Order: sequence, then C-alpha cells, then structure tokens
Amino acid sequence: MVCAVTFVIFWLVCLHSLQAASAPDLLDGYLASGDLRAAGELLDRLAADPKVPLEVARAIGAACVRRGQPGLAARYLERATARNPQPLLLADLASAQFLAGEFAGSAATLDAMARNGRLAPALVSLRGLAALQLGRRAEAVRHFRNALAADPEEGTANFHLGTLAADAGELRDAIRHFEVAARTYRDRYAARYNLALALYRAGRWQDGVNVLEKISPDPAAAGEVENLLAQGYDKLDRVREAVEAYQKAIRLDPKNPAYVFDLAVMALRRRTYDLAEVVLESGVLSFPQDRNLALALGGTHQLRGQMEKAQQLFQRLASAHAKDPLICVYLGNSYFEAGRFEDAVAAFTRGIDLDPENSVLYYQAAVSLVKLGRETDPRVRRFLGKALELDPKLAQACYQLAKIDCESNPARARELLARALRLDPELSEAHFLLSRLCRQAGDARCAQAALRRYEALRARERDRLERDRVKGILFTL
Repeated sequence: MVCAVTFVIFWLVCLHSLQAASAPDLLDGYLASGDLRAAGELLDRLAADPKVPLEVARAIGAACVRRGQPGLAARYLERATARNPQPLLLADLASAQFLAGEFAGSAATLDAMARNGRLAPALVSLRGLAALQLGRRAEAVRHFRNALAADPEEGTANFHLGTLAADAGELRDAIRHFEVAARTYRDRYAARYNLALALYRAGRWQDGVNVLEKISPDPAAAGEVENLLAQGYDKLDRVREAVEAYQKAIRLDPKNPAYVFDLAVMALRRRTYDLAEVVLESGVLSFPQDRNLALALGGTHQLRGQMEKAQQLFQRLASAHAKDPLICVYLGNSYFEAGRFEDAVAAFTRGIDLDPENSVLYYQAAVSLVKLGRETDPRVRRFLGKALELDPKLAQACYQLAKIDCESNPARARELLARALRLDPELSEAHFLLSRLCRQAGDARCAQAALRRYEALRARERDRLERDRVKGILFTL
C-alpha cells in the first residue's frame, strides 16, 4: 500500500514537471499564432504555480521576448520574481521591462539588485541604458564607465559611450570606444558604421573607408554602407570609385532619393554639370514628388547657362508648391542671373511673404532693387537691415549697406566694411570699396593695402564666383 501511494506521488510530480517543461513550447505556439488571450491565460496559470523550475520560468520569458511581446514577459516575470527572487530571473525581468519601454521599472529592478550584490558588467550597462532613456545622461555615463571598469571590453557600454562622445564632438574618445565596440558589441554593424562616421568627422577619411570596406551588412543596410563609402572615396579624390559606389547604393535601394541626391551633389561640387544633369533628370523621373531633386536639377540647368529651362522648371514647382519659400529663392536667383531684376524682386518679395524669417530672401530682394538702380528705395535699407538682424554674419549685407552710405556717411561705411571683412576676409569688392574710401580720406597706406588685397583676390575671382554659385545651390538645399 505504501509503495502504491509513493508511486502515485512520484507520477504526479513527474507529470507536473513534464507539463511545466512543455509550457514554453505551448506558449510559443500561442504567440506565433497571435492568440494573445490564450497566451495570457497560460501565463497567469504558470505565474500562480510555485513549482515552475527556474530554467522553465526563464524560457517562458524568453519566448515572449522572442515573439515580440516583452510586456507579457515583464508581467509574468514580475510575479515569478516576487515568489522566487533569483538573480537570473531578476536580470531577465529588468531586460524585459527595458524592451517593453518600462524604463523606470527596469531601473528600479536593477537598483534593487545592486543593493543586494554586485551586478555583472552587462547589467551595469543596462542600468546606463535605462538612465539614458529617462534623460539622466550623467548617471548613464557613470554606469557605463563603471561597466568598463569591471570589463573594458563590455560592448554595450563602449558603444553608447562612443555615441555620447560623438554627439559632444569628442571624436578621439568616440573612436576609441567604437573601436572596442566593433569587436564586442552585439550589433557589430552598428558599431562599425558609427566608427566610420566618427573617423570621417575627424577627417580620417582613409581609415573610415577601410572600416566600411570590411563591413558585411544585412541586404537592407547595404545601400547606406555604399553611400557612405562613396562619400569617403569622394574626399580621397577616388572619383571613379565614388561614382561606382553611389550607383551601387542606388541599385541596392532604388526607393531612396537621398542616394541620387548625394551623387548629384558630388558632381555639382566637382563642377561636372553634365553628370549632375543626367543623374538628376533620372532622379526626378523616379521621384517626381521630391522637391529637392527638382530644385537641384533646375540649379544645374542654371549652372550650365540654360536659364530659360531652369526658370520653366522653377515656375512649374512654384505652381505645384505655392507656399514653398525655397522655390521663390531659386526662381528669384535664376531671374537675377538672367538679368530679369524686376521679376527677381517679385519672386523674392513673394518669398518674404511666405517666410518672413529668411535672411537670404531679404538680402536678394535688396540687391535686385539695387541692380534696378533703385538704391534710394526705402525697401533696400529695410531689407538689408532685416537680413542682418536675422543673420548677423551676412558679410554681403554689410557691404551693400556700406555702398549705400559711402557718399553720405563715409565713416559709417568704413565701419560696415570693417565688419564685412571680419566676417569674410576674401570679399574682394569690400576691399575695393575700402581702398576708395581710404583714398578719399587721405589714407594712402590703407588705400594701397586694400587695393593690393583686392587685386590678389580678383586674380582667382572667377573660380571663387563659380564656387559660390555651386555653394549657393548646395547650401539652400
């Protein structure tokens, strides 16, 4: 009789163990089929069972996380750890809470664990991540550094310290941390990509290219790697490889207009306007709603001297986007270069109505009025003053005001020229006007020095003017 009772008890225990052991698979099936109600009911039964083994409880939480339900995992593990506060279960709980976006809960769990014993470096890093998500940057940095004190190779801490250093412009530290993260962080691709970005920002283009050439990203990320690689090749004057990398990026991710735009920008900077035009025409056909590609194409027509073609494109854009002030900038500039100053004034003032905080529009409207011979128009001084108010570093506006004042108030004009030349020492026309004012004031030394500087700058003026035309298109976009 005693043997029979013992056998029954043994059988019941074994049956319970078998049922508990199969619970993660059963739960996984519910989650895979999307039956969250059944999954929740099963989790409630398991949470109420004090005999669920530790490894099974952890497997249950892992199944929830694997199926994209970290909130369910956190709910189950909170109840499981209340009954069985094992460090491994608590670590799983903190991770699930973090993945579920419950950052305060994750931080509280980890704080409680830290009070009861020393945390593993990975969990110290998790404390840092939780603090970072809660906006406590200094605390996050402290946790990450503590993690590295325990394990200098800890990947998460190195990656996020690298990110924080890069954001702060501390590129040497960023590179040092990313180099470690590239070996040890769970997402090696992210670590290497960010390492390449930091190297680029530090001007170490070849080192950045070396990192990118060794990356083997997922197919979904291959386009962005090729695009970044192309930027490095461009900086290294490996133009053919840059073009090939941009083209490869476009083939790998044909739905991303940014890669088309970047290739066109490189061509414009290098003044290969024919290549830029081909690239942008194809891009506009592929992405007819992309305003920036269309503006860049119009700007390229303009750089090639095709003013009418550029203006027609800008006019179509202005009709399609009637409230876009940037289109007014491009249309006005095109009219200005073509000598249609009245139309330029109309375009720029229309832009001012749409964007009264745009310094470029005020400046260009004022200069267009000057070109029409209307220096005494009260709008000229008002527009230039507003341009400087919005952009105190706009050297050209200071120069234009100096031109207006040079006859009536030469002292004021010299002050404005001094300000303009502090902002842009290579503004040749300002040196010429300064030479004239100095000569009128009887200051021969000043006049000669300003004239020599003007002549030196004029020797390379054509190249500068063309560079400024290109820069104007790229900057506004």
